[in-house]
Amino acid sequence: MPATFGYKCLQNVGWCTIPPRVESLIIVVFIILNTLLCVIGYPFFDGNLYFPTMRSQVSTLQAVIHSIGYTQLVLDDGGMPLYKWYWTEYFWWTGEIATISMCAILGFSVFWMRRQLYETFLVLHIVLSIIVLITMLGHVSIFLGRFDFPIFGKMTYHPESNTVRLVVPCSTSIYKPAPGTFYYIYAINDKRPWESHPFTMAYTTPERQPSQLERVGLLQQDLRPQYDALDEEVEPSMTFLIRPYDSFTSRIRDRAAAGKSKARVLVEGPYGTTHAFEKFEHVLFIVGGSGIVVPLSYLEVLNRSQTVKSVTIVWSVREPAFAEEVLKHDVPATIHNGKVDIQVYLTRGFSSDPDATPPEWSKLVNVVSGRPDVHSTVEYAAYRSDGESLAVVSCGPAIMADDSRQASVSMLARGFHRIEYFQEAFNW
Repeated sequence: MPATFGYKCLQNVGWCTIPPRVESLIIVVFIILNTLLCVIGYPFFDGNLYFPTMRSQVSTLQAVIHSIGYTQLVLDDGGMPLYKWYWTEYFWWTGEIATISMCAILGFSVFWMRRQLYETFLVLHIVLSIIVLITMLGHVSIFLGRFDFPIFGKMTYHPESNTVRLVVPCSTSIYKPAPGTFYYIYAINDKRPWESHPFTMAYTTPERQPSQLERVGLLQQDLRPQYDALDEEVEPSMTFLIRPYDSFTSRIRDRAAAGKSKARVLVEGPYGTTHAFEKFEHVLFIVGGSGIVVPLSYLEVLNRSQTVKSVTIVWSVREPAFAEEVLKHDVPATIHNGKVDIQVYLTRGFSSDPDATPPEWSKLVNVVSGRPDVHSTVEYAAYRSDGESLAVVSCGPAIMADDSRQASVSMLARGFHRIEYFQEAFNW
């Protein structure tokens, strides 16, 4: 809390302001750490093929020292003619502009500028920061893309189910994606790269799977024998299921439908909360449409849990093709251990004619025409839990969510005190 030294903290000292003591200590630690990481482990030795002398190997502390050091190296090697030639090289002049812009940002950040010309300071800070990012990307182009920041995702569009499947690699991420979280996705090669939209992650693909069977969908169990013997490396990735409507989602649908499956994307997140559903003895998901991604993200954890005795997914969906697509590719066949029960309600699925039959899917899926009776579903789950803990999770239309909440409250009032209600909303 105290000032770094003396009395002044918010008041300016000359052209600067001095932060509180703890912030100053953090800044000092950062500078020391940054400097040490630039020096420690850097090999100094005679005979270096790139820098032949010991003197020419000390030049990478910070951007300014880096630029001054390399300028001196060039002048030592070839004088001004060689220095002028280097300015024709793309990586060189972009690096110089980046250094100059960084110095300008520092210069325009003085206290007087911030106090007297704040709007000018703000515009200059934003513009110069953009210039630094762009020119630094050009400066590291000599490393053949090793430091490029966008991720290449793979998009596929399924017209029958009107679904875009986006698979984004996450092998370089320190953070391990968790179920129930959502992310903002930017399409860099879109005509509006600044736009971002939130999408809940459906599930992750682990780095190594014990068998190719892990990727066989629920409706592909007849293929199990031919997969049992396979064992392969699979790149860690996050899968998003996107239902295209208009604007951003319609553009990525059109791009994927045109065969442009490679998407240059930025993923910002995670946001949201991962709930500890694996600590409940029974879990009931009541979801509609693309809300199926919520139970999908938790399936692996719940299936492994020793506490969870039953998982029921009540899914209301319009198109049979969408349901079939998810069951075929996104619900693993390994849930056939009897713990998971899937009930699919097709609201526009097949005729109300009594002679009409539902699609022929797996025996593990109960297919019904119409909409689910939410109150009866929650009531049945409460009685089935027989006093054990029950998590009721809703993700879908507002009416479905309100019905789920009301039904849970009703069962609590009737003495089922170990029911907890969780709502995952796609709107705000």
